[in-house]
Amino acid sequence: MTEPFRSQEKPVELPMLPVPAPPAPMADCTLCGLLDAWRTAHNDPRHSAYDPSSGIDCNVEIRNHPHDPPRMTLPARVPGPR
Repeated sequence: MTEPFRSQEKPVELPMLPVPAPPAPMADCTLCGLLDAWRTAHNDPRHSAYDPSSGIDCNVEIRNHPHDPPRMTLPARVPGPR
């Protein structure tokens, strides 16, 4: 069996990047308002729709607005809290 490669150099330390603020929905846009409501529901651990990954998907859709046609479809009714 061969010996593993060992380096005398220190490991590279990468800086921590700040987390960007979530995008703001466009005013007077029905889709952005709906995405914002879903994002709020998805990011609340007490909510029945809690799913942080879907909350990030909503951020992407809001950030990419305007878009035609929308890449993501959501039911018009946001589920209630648990």
